[in-house]
Amino acid sequence: MKSLWIVVFQGLTLLIILAGVLDLPETLPFFLELITHFRTQYALFSLLLILFFLLQGNRLFLILAIGAFLLHFTGLLQWSIPGTSRKTTGEELRVLVFNVQYSNRQHSSVIEEVQAANAHVVGILELSHTWKQALSPLEEIYPYRHHLPRDDGFGLGIYSKEPLEKTNVLHLGKVPVPTLVADLRLRTGPVHLVLTHALPPVSPEYFHLRNIHLSELAAHMKESRTPQMIMGDLNVTMFSPNYRALERVSRLQNARKGFGIVPTWPDANPLLAIPIDHILIDHSFQVLDFRSGNPCGSDHSPILAVLTLAEM
Repeated sequence: MKSLWIVVFQGLTLLIILAGVLDLPETLPFFLELITHFRTQYALFSLLLILFFLLQGNRLFLILAIGAFLLHFTGLLQWSIPGTSRKTTGEELRVLVFNVQYSNRQHSSVIEEVQAANAHVVGILELSHTWKQALSPLEEIYPYRHHLPRDDGFGLGIYSKEPLEKTNVLHLGKVPVPTLVADLRLRTGPVHLVLTHALPPVSPEYFHLRNIHLSELAAHMKESRTPQMIMGDLNVTMFSPNYRALERVSRLQNARKGFGIVPTWPDANPLLAIPIDHILIDHSFQVLDFRSGNPCGSDHSPILAVLTLAEM
């Protein structure tokens, strides 16, 4: 039995190393991409493997376990390194993204969380007809709104303190899942907003459809000539080649850069939590703060980005 555990841990060490290099290719099949999302968990488990092989006196696998830890730790560390500071206009823009989970009934808690965030723009995901009605107290604070409630988990809503112009609904990919677009009118000019919810990659088919969604989303953002932002549940982490393709084509970057991984789902199991909710911005913005909030009964934690427009 003891030798069996040694073989199991040796195998896990090799698998964790494999998971650390899987983000190098430009594309991955369904089952391999799924294991790229858990870098934090792999780094933590590598520490246990280091201790195990140290006690076993297994020098080869001790070195491999240390290598596995460093491989994943460096991948995580880059998200905590702050970017270059630039001069800003001083106009602050607070953006909140919250997947409220359509079956969640903690309406008042969500309202309190939104009010406490004091965001200028709020993107609500999984906005059902029930949730739209429940959030009506927010309408006094957010007089400008762009709604598309649905009862299948893919309803969306943009709530704003500032005027919304050119509101529209897009259907990206091959599935009739909506994406909301609008131009946020600020004192310094418009900001192109996109709120979207990609399919979860729970099967090879959904994986393929999600990737098409992300690809068409990137193409849409590439066409804009104004400051722009993606808000949403993309059902992908920053460690996926498909996510990196989105950033590369759209020329956007994740607002959490410099503030850590900030996992958002599943809230019920923090040990497995991964960052699948995102705010992506272009070079027009500088990030002053990025953090997660109270899930208020949802399986997702909300994310808040405090931004300011950088001087060009």
